Amino acid sequence: MTNKLYAGSTTAFDPDEWSGGDLYRATGTGITLNRNSFWNPDTQSLSAAASTPIAPADGDIFQIKCDGLTSATNKVVVTASAGQTIDGDATFEITSPLAWSRHRYDYANSNWQLIQGYAG
Repeated sequence: MTNKLYAGSTTAFDPDEWSGGDLYRATGTGITLNRNSFWNPDTQSLSAAASTPIAPADGDIFQIKCDGLTSATNKVVVTASAGQTIDGDATFEITSPLAWSRHRYDYANSNWQLIQGYAG
């Protein structure tokens, strides 16, 4: 996967600071995200994985913020639930420390579109 650069991606953030606004805070790994979720996975010792919401509505959001230890080994992987895609692919990965991304669901195309952030 090639690196994708989006608006605001050069802004540093504190991974311990809550900035998910009114999004539902998701925790853990091997999880299925809820509609309108904010996920700050812990990649200190292992990679982290999640699946997109099973029944999203048009315009739903999920956002990810990674910690300083995210790497190719300790990556974040989001897998599209059945019938969905993420930017046209089955999975989305982040392998960069302090990276973040925000995705919006397009119901007509069953696709989660990356709308902000940096993922590599």
